[in-house]
Amino acid sequence: LGRVTRADVFALYNREILRQETMLTFVDEDETGRHETQDRMALRPGEVKARIVVEGGLALHTLKQLDLRNLYQVNVFAVDWPERGPLPPDPDVELAHGAVLLAIGPQDGIDAVRGLATK
Repeated sequence: LGRVTRADVFALYNREILRQETMLTFVDEDETGRHETQDRMALRPGEVKARIVVEGGLALHTLKQLDLRNLYQVNVFAVDWPERGPLPPDPDVELAHGAVLLAIGPQDGIDAVRGLATK
């Protein structure tokens, strides 16, 4: 006999969900209206997708300054701004407290970036 905790269930669920393809929805807006397209992106083995809240050592820095891709192999594919919503990342724009990085990378890299947010 053994026991299954809520954390065990969520860990298994997350592993299975993250193995599936990630779908990105792109929204274009012009004078004729709003157009959505959906693109699929496959995660490589060992990669996870994550939402990382910008706080601590991430806030008030640009993505270029943080250099997350080179230091942690974490790719930010969008930034969800509190008042503007999700936008493609601009490496030269300072990250505000409360923005959310939408990122993909190895679990240890994601954990390291989350660690920066707590400093």
